[in-house]
Amino acid sequence: MYMKICSRCKHNSYSSFEFGSWECPSCKYDITDQNKFMANRNFVREKLKLGKKIITLTLRKSEFNSVV
Repeated sequence: MYMKICSRCKHNSYSSFEFGSWECPSCKYDITDQNKFMANRNFVREKLKLGKKIITLTLRKSEFNSVV
C-alpha cells in the first residue's frame, strides 16, 4: 500500500495503486506529483475483560518507511 502526505492540509492519503491521479481525500487537492511512501502498518492487540465477555481490540498505527 502506498501513502502520500498532502502538502496543503498535511493529512495522510493511502492507495493500493501506484500510478494514476491522486487526490487528497480531506481537502481534494491534487497530490499526484507528491512523493509516495510504502505504508507500514503496526498492529497492537489488546484483550479487555468486561464481566464474562472478552473483547479483542486492534489498534493500528500507520507509518512510512521508504520513499518509492
